[in-house]
Amino acid sequence: MLQLLCHYSGTVPTAFGHMSALSFLYVESNALSGSDILPFLSTSLEDVDISDNLFSGEFPFNASGWSFINFYARDNHISGTIPTDLAFFHRIVRLDLSNNVIAGTL
Repeated sequence: MLQLLCHYSGTVPTAFGHMSALSFLYVESNALSGSDILPFLSTSLEDVDISDNLFSGEFPFNASGWSFINFYARDNHISGTIPTDLAFFHRIVRLDLSNNVIAGTL
């Protein structure tokens, strides 16, 4: 588990994507930014909270290989449409994309 609650600002270190044993990533309520948020996420992650940061750009979801159970990305600046690949996330229990600029239906 990696929890970052120290008002960290800047982009997410790419090393996060190489932590193959990491199952839980909590970096909510920081000032993290960037327009390409998923490359830093390891495919072993099950519980992710990137809420209340400054992430922007379109949501570049690709369902293959991801094993999210809970994914929280509320209160960012993520835009675009809701990715159709979300239909293939069979393990997902909780998904929160509220307070972004995302459009579309699930």
